[in-house]
Amino acid sequence: MNYQTAFYIAITKRVLGWIIFSLALVSTVVSLVLLAEKQGLQGHGLSDVANDFIKIMVDMIRKNTVFLNFFWHNSPITSAHIGFSTANLGFVLLFF
Repeated sequence: MNYQTAFYIAITKRVLGWIIFSLALVSTVVSLVLLAEKQGLQGHGLSDVANDFIKIMVDMIRKNTVFLNFFWHNSPITSAHIGFSTANLGFVLLFF
């Protein structure tokens, strides 16, 4: 392998790495937004207002990012109510 071939392989690996990183970052952000919508804040009073605000913001983000529908439908979110399930296992494997 000469220098030019190694250079092109290195550039290809770097570009593929950035593509994989970008997709993982988008998936993580979408999962966190979905988790914030699902869990919300605990308590009453001001927490109710904050929960409404979070739900409105998530709804607005979903409507304005239609091109991310794949991530909105397939990004894993964890649930303490289900216990040990495939969804929670997928979440743990992807994010830890």
